Amino acid sequence: MGTRTQGGWKIRIPAGSGRKVYVVRFRHAGQRIERSTGCTDPGEAAKEAARIYADTVSGRRVARPVAADLQTAVSHFLADLELEVTAGWAKIVGLYFEAHLIPFFASLEHFTPAMYADYGRQRLQKVSRPSVRKELCALRRFVAWCADHELVLPAVPALPKHGQPGKRAPNARKRKATIVTEGTAKRILLAMPDRSRRTGERVRDLFVVLWETGLRPTTVLRLEAPLHYRKGSETLFVSREIDKEGFERTIPLSPAAQAALDRACPAAGGRIFRAKLSSLRHSLAAALKAAGLEDLDVSPYDFRHSRITAMANAPGPLTGASYLAGHKHASTTALYIQGGEQAARETLAAMQRRPAGAPAGGRSGGRSPKTASAKGGT
Repeated sequence: MGTRTQGGWKIRIPAGSGRKVYVVRFRHAGQRIERSTGCTDPGEAAKEAARIYADTVSGRRVARPVAADLQTAVSHFLADLELEVTAGWAKIVGLYFEAHLIPFFASLEHFTPAMYADYGRQRLQKVSRPSVRKELCALRRFVAWCADHELVLPAVPALPKHGQPGKRAPNARKRKATIVTEGTAKRILLAMPDRSRRTGERVRDLFVVLWETGLRPTTVLRLEAPLHYRKGSETLFVSREIDKEGFERTIPLSPAAQAALDRACPAAGGRIFRAKLSSLRHSLAAALKAAGLEDLDVSPYDFRHSRITAMANAPGPLTGASYLAGHKHASTTALYIQGGEQAARETLAAMQRRPAGAPAGGRSGGRSPKTASAKGGT
């Protein structure tokens, strides 16, 4: 619910934000404008909304002073951030500040180059280097936000890409994926029950779609009918909201994936698969045990890595495999190409079969084949 005034603006609390900070929304010069008031009290928010509206209409620059208290300033920053980025990324940035950045810096006076360096060194003793870079990126964005509100803080230096690797949490994702062959994957799927014994949700069809499409588990679990799939369709629409990289595309489906989606697709519409992400590991472990493969260290995400590896090494353009996998850059998919003597023999054999004068087929771009790796987050 929002409170509308005679000035033409309305204040509201964004749904799902988890914070009680009001934002003001209004139209000006043919555009809809929405900005955070930085206030949790509706009366104070109304006063701030009136000021923001008047400053915008008159052409004056809106610059709300940054609160002296770091916790309050970060709360205002996150309220503005939620209007600019996806809800998932805003939530992650909020976790960075709540769990690590605010406890370490404590106040804005501690935002100094020496403290930035100390933070990086301290965090490298607990987490990996890529994790520290992400946390510093969030901190850098906060410092830029402060500058926009006329509080200049020392710039946050970038952590070099290479250096001390840091440490990984004991329960972090394993460094290297377990690549399963198509035969092993089919064996696992056959041993998996149609429905979970604990929740009754369709698990075999879910894992069939994971294997056949190579999509991320988080993406498959957010599929809805008829938005992403209609029963009987030969394609699947991946909207930017359910893709980690925001890569919106329509992908063709294999007959097995289509059949699995048809079985799981609800007649009334809505989410196609209602299983929880945390339950997938239990379903997979039960299937591995039933198939006599309990010694195989396979996770749900390994299905994606294995499928991308198969697509990257199959005949056909690498760009096709990249598109199916949801990689915006083919160089990411190239990491899954497996080199070796057998691959070299197959390449020479294919070249010998090519008619004289015919253009070279296959993958181009001067990219050297690289050993397949379990690149985290792809």
